[in-house]
Formats: sequence, structure tokens, C-alpha cells
Amino acid sequence: MNRFLHFQRYKLAYETLFIFCYLFINNTILATSVIMEARRNSEVSFYLWVPFVAEYTSAIGTGILLPVISWLLNKYPINWQAIKRTFAVYLFASMVYSLLHTSIMVGLRKIIYLVQSMNYDFGDVFFELGYEYRKDLWAFIFFVMMIKSYQFILSRLQGEANPISDGEDTPIAAKFERLLVKKLGK
Repeated sequence: MNRFLHFQRYKLAYETLFIFCYLFINNTILATSVIMEARRNSEVSFYLWVPFVAEYTSAIGTGILLPVISWLLNKYPINWQAIKRTFAVYLFASMVYSLLHTSIMVGLRKIIYLVQSMNYDFGDVFFELGYEYRKDLWAFIFFVMMIKSYQFILSRLQGEANPISDGEDTPIAAKFERLLVKKLGK
């Protein structure tokens, strides 16, 4: 069986595994960096599990919201002819993403701290939301770029053919005498 056909058959499993590995490795590095920086400054005044809870709850929130970003890209594709509208839609979506991501993160942390008989304090809500938004905006842009790149590569490997229209509102004629399609290099 062709490797690409095998990939297509188990695409969701491969995508899920890749996302899980990326988030696990990235957030483990971030959590251990917090611990190493605290030790460098002789400031180990927290439990070692705290940075992992902080990073893994963020990873869980991201993992839950990645399909929403993918849905957004399919429902409201980036339209370079209407870039102002596209920018407004994605700016609003980034704010919603940040609010949802922060809510999931904080909710999970409150539960984990409660189980430990501790209290999780999010801090000054407006300051913390601004702090989280600046990080979430960058993550949102990164994931949009990665999803679009992944979709582009897949479309090229599959040999996706799309008729080209002259303008944004020009209807595409559905009647073709011949259509040459290249798929998987054939």
C-alpha cells in the first residue's frame, strides 16, 4: 500500500498523535524552563508540580480549541480580495479563542488546586486577560499558519484541482469538455 494512501486512511489518528506530541513536548519544555530559571535564581518557593499544571492545562485548552480554529478556516477562509473583512473576522476569533483558552485553563487549574486543598488565584482579571491575550494571539496566528500550510501540502499531494475564476463574484462554469487532473504524481 502506498504510504500516502496509508496516511489518508489513518489521517485523523496521525493528526491527533502529532498534535498531542507537539503540545506535550512544547509544554514540558516550558514547565521545566520555569523550574530551571527558578533554581538559577535560587527561588524555588513553589511545588514542582505547579509549572506542569500551568503548562499542561494550557496544552489541554489548546488541544480542545484546535478543531475550532480548523473549522473557522473552513467556514471563513482567508480572502485576500476582502482582507479588511477577513482581518476583522480573525481578530474577533482570536479574542474568542483567548477567552475560551483562558477559561479552560483557569477552570482546570481551580479543580486541580481544589483537589490539592489549595486555592488557585488568577489575579487581576483585566491584567491577566491582557497578558494571556498577547500570548494567545501569537499562538492563534501560529496555528492558523500551520493549519493552512498543512492543508496546502495535503492538497498538493492529493492533486487537488480547482477551477480558477476571474474575480471574486464571477461564477465558475461547471461545464468542462475536458479536465486534466494530476494526482499523486500521475
